[in-house]
Amino acid sequence: MIALLGIDQNIPINIREKIYLSKSRINEFENILLKFDIEFLILQTCARTEIYLAFEDNFNINDIFNLFAFKEDIKPFIYIKKNIEVVEHLFKLISGINSLIIGEEQIVHQIKEAYNKAVLSKSIKTVLKRLFEQAFSVSKEFRSKCNFNRYPLSIGSIVSNDIQKRNIKRIMILGFGEISKMCFQHLNMNSIEKIYIGVRNLDNAKTFNELRSVEFFNIKDRKSFYEYVDAIISATSSPHPIIHKEDITDLKLVIYDLAFPRDVEDDIYSLKNIEVINIDDINKIDKENKNLREKVSSENSYIIEEAVSRFMMWYDFRIYREPINTFQESIKRLCEYSFYELLKKIQSENIKDNNKNQIIESIEYPVFTIYDRAIEVLKDEFKEGRGEECLNILKKIFT
Repeated sequence: MIALLGIDQNIPINIREKIYLSKSRINEFENILLKFDIEFLILQTCARTEIYLAFEDNFNINDIFNLFAFKEDIKPFIYIKKNIEVVEHLFKLISGINSLIIGEEQIVHQIKEAYNKAVLSKSIKTVLKRLFEQAFSVSKEFRSKCNFNRYPLSIGSIVSNDIQKRNIKRIMILGFGEISKMCFQHLNMNSIEKIYIGVRNLDNAKTFNELRSVEFFNIKDRKSFYEYVDAIISATSSPHPIIHKEDITDLKLVIYDLAFPRDVEDDIYSLKNIEVINIDDINKIDKENKNLREKVSSENSYIIEEAVSRFMMWYDFRIYREPINTFQESIKRLCEYSFYELLKKIQSENIKDNNKNQIIESIEYPVFTIYDRAIEVLKDEFKEGRGEECLNILKKIFT
């Protein structure tokens, strides 16, 4: 069975934070799951926490709830998908359809990172390995057809467009990771008077020294700069809020909280002079390009549907892998027997091993040609619901 347990952007951010898995916790759970005879992959992003599984019938999926110690009040928000539902979900997710921002590319990198980690830890094998490899292929084809770049829509472009519409002139950026850099690159420097960027390591600022409108500072000193800005873009990796109510109570600010877990504490949302736009709010800002992306996604959805069908055909057909292996072994024994019978007849016991292999291959070729055709027929009959009848006939022929 293939299964998926998860929680995504459709659930309020304060609930998602409760199930958020830090890197250390992911490593801890991976070490526990490796003791079971299952395949698994853990995907953690700002918008979702998902655990992909592949296992035989002797594993109980409910054990995952106990292993991860999910609290009772969280369980109703967690979705469970099985088999084709998992495949459809993953293919849509990696193609950008199920993302917070339709067509965004960051999800591909996040899934690839989780996949590479799973490969290194050997937590995925035949089923999930094939599933995710096919998912990357589907994503590439789907995105190429949709050409989402025609309709710019990213966290960086949305935030910068909103800043421009509000005529904001002085900005603070807290943290300078991937999302913060994306926002920085999209900002219209001609309309911005000053950008203060708070980082943990000031050595990272050296490449930006030539920009007069940009000033880097140690993020620990952020409180000293709040009064000089009209907006804050915060996207740190802190596990706890770093912007507190008592530090900005008397200020008028727009805060773009793009972090997960959030950088802004809950009490700030109640301040009338402060507007907080978090990661969930970003999706509501740019509607026109979102509608265009939804349209082109719908037009090319057949790519995902066909890919899902191909994968499920492969997955369901695996029930025949044991008899097929038996057929192969029977054919090999038959070919070896034929070789030695031939050897006796021509009385050439001095034939070199090299030549022996060539003779066996010559005997095997016509036989395996028939075998390959037989397996193709079995696949066709399986599609039509006559797989078992066909399999019984092949068993009589090959065993």
